[in-house]
Amino acid sequence: MGPLEWLGQHLLGKATDRAIVSGAKFLASLLPEQDLEKLRLQLNDRFKDEVEIYCFNQLEPKVHIKGKYSLTSEQMASAAIYRQQLAASGRPNDPHALLTNDPLWKADPVNLEVATVDFSEVCALRQEGLKPQIVSASGVLLCRENEDLILHRRGDVATYPHALHIIGGAYMPDGVGVYPDRAGLHSTAVREIHEETQAHVSVHDTPNMVMAKELSTGFIQLVLLGIPVHLKDVDKLSGNWEGQIERVPFKSLASVLKDPTWVPSGKAHVLAWLGLGAPNAKEGQKFGNQTARQLFNSMLDA
Repeated sequence: MGPLEWLGQHLLGKATDRAIVSGAKFLASLLPEQDLEKLRLQLNDRFKDEVEIYCFNQLEPKVHIKGKYSLTSEQMASAAIYRQQLAASGRPNDPHALLTNDPLWKADPVNLEVATVDFSEVCALRQEGLKPQIVSASGVLLCRENEDLILHRRGDVATYPHALHIIGGAYMPDGVGVYPDRAGLHSTAVREIHEETQAHVSVHDTPNMVMAKELSTGFIQLVLLGIPVHLKDVDKLSGNWEGQIERVPFKSLASVLKDPTWVPSGKAHVLAWLGLGAPNAKEGQKFGNQTARQLFNSMLDA
């Protein structure tokens, strides 16, 4: 199956591959606007100086590419060196997109204006102590039947190596030798989840999305909160050079959330999922002896 066919099947989805919740349950799972704002403020207070939650949204953000990012001659020379190092190590030099100005975060959909770079140019910007605002998409993955959360133990990567995180990565605009995410940030999430876990997922019935910024790195994140992985796919999950899969039983999540090696934004988004009532988990799902909201509240001060 070619990449276009694959994307069409797994992004648009067949009826048999739809997520578990029905349309009625999907609507019922959304919190009132005032409760979402309270949740946003709670998370920002808990992860102050680490993560900024901009908004909860129901519509996929729109990405508008405004051309190539402008680098200085010194940055271009530094990027050329990084490009050689990446080639020598066999690591990809993928295209990325950098946010160029602050959008209206309260809009739904949010409109993101971006300029393109490749990863070597990102490295050059970081060498100068800058935090390029890389646009990315991720998901909080779960297996409803097994009552597991599916996480990622990062490998020897550029940011937060060996830390625990959710699944996702950078939006990929047009570039030479790659298949870009022309369909938008939802296709980024689907592609990245497949690359990092081998899972084929649908994002149609993910009840809420959140947009945030990882302050330590500059990453701009769209996160889909509660993407189901089918039971038949769980035992086939496997990682790659970027990291390995860790399945966390819901009953153990409270203790795992106390692990000091979390990527802060990954932990924040898992808490956001719990704060929403754990979308796409079983109705009344318990996490040990606590409900999703009880576990969320217990973690605010942890």
